[in-house]
Amino acid sequence: KVLKIDGKTEKISLLAESYPGKNGMYIGCGVVGKRMYCAPYNTPRVLKIDAETDKSSLLEEEYPDMWKWLGCAPALSAVYCAPFSHNSVLKIDAKTDKSSLLAGVY
Repeated sequence: KVLKIDGKTEKISLLAESYPGKNGMYIGCGVVGKRMYCAPYNTPRVLKIDAETDKSSLLEEEYPDMWKWLGCAPALSAVYCAPFSHNSVLKIDAKTDKSSLLAGVY
């Protein structure tokens, strides 16, 4: 389930969508506009949460390894996720809702 916390009222609820998996699926999120993108840590796909519609979805691209990214930083229209055990930075493009890997030395 996806947890929702209303920042004004501090009311806690769950969104309708549910994604199978275990604890620690996502660690770290970055906000662009009214959308939040969550880094896949122990799951293969990026989670997108739309604050306007209260809907969530998974981006198309899959990254099968475990313990991949930990923490995110938004910059302009993208979110960058720091590698934990992955060898690349994850870039999430909020304009296209696509993710890609940035090669480099870490």
